[in-house]
Amino acid sequence: MTSSHLVFLRFSIIGLANTVIHGAVALALIEGYFFSSDCLLFNPVLANGIGFITATAFSYVANTYWSFSASITAENFLRFATVSVAGLVVSMFLAYFASRLSISSAGGVFIVVIFVPIINFLAHWRWTYKST
Repeated sequence: MTSSHLVFLRFSIIGLANTVIHGAVALALIEGYFFSSDCLLFNPVLANGIGFITATAFSYVANTYWSFSASITAENFLRFATVSVAGLVVSMFLAYFASRLSISSAGGVFIVVIFVPIINFLAHWRWTYKST
């Protein structure tokens, strides 16, 4: 296995963990798994926002150290955040265009799940961690 394949494999494993973290945090906040009071429940939009931020923070640290064997710096943090937000925007555009082309919702999600991680990986590999 070449080093670039190993980096991509590690990036993919972290991506799967990232997805689980996002979902677990969001569901815990929506359903109140850790709270005994209904006043501490979050609406789904806010809960998913917190889940996204939590998962992105995990992803940054894990990918920086494990996937790309880099150090945490302000520069690569800002680049990572930029790529993450760009990935979110690309996801939304792909889903929008899929719906405009009358592709099923499941088909649109499939397109997003296949292409966005590859785009994000290439952006991180070629830009976020290029100078480290």
